[in-house]
Amino acid sequence: MILIKKLHPDSVVPTSKNYIVGVGAIVLNKGNLLVIKDKLSVGYKLPGGYIDKNESIKKALKREVYEETGITIEFESIVNIGHFIHGQFGESNLYIVCTAKALSQKIKIHDSAEIAEAKWIDPVEFLHSDNVTMYNKSVVEAIINNKGVKLLEQKITLRVPNGEVFF
Repeated sequence: MILIKKLHPDSVVPTSKNYIVGVGAIVLNKGNLLVIKDKLSVGYKLPGGYIDKNESIKKALKREVYEETGITIEFESIVNIGHFIHGQFGESNLYIVCTAKALSQKIKIHDSAEIAEAKWIDPVEFLHSDNVTMYNKSVVEAIINNKGVKLLEQKITLRVPNGEVFF
């Protein structure tokens, strides 16, 4: 049996992958910012990476920060969402930047195949570096200057299990 339905020109037909979604962490501890340098980059950036299938934003953030730096964290809030059309792998990318509280301080890189260095630095040094992207500088500067919004997780009943909602 074959089912056939004529679609309207503006119908949404999901592809196998529409977006790549990632998370990044702004982790401040005793006035210092946690940063990484991967093996493909010249400068420092925020720790983070891709959200795995069926993984929550908060779990992905904790996992990525721990893999790249060995630092355990507690999620605080979402502070930025970047949408990059024609991003990595030719897909649209969503990048969710969150603030997090450091629960440990000793750095130990677990993903040495990807990460060359991780360290705590003065945020001013990060902001004045020529090798940091304008996007990373802008989001860190907004947090340091208390600008922008902070979306906090809200526990509400959803139609789907294990969803996350932030206001």
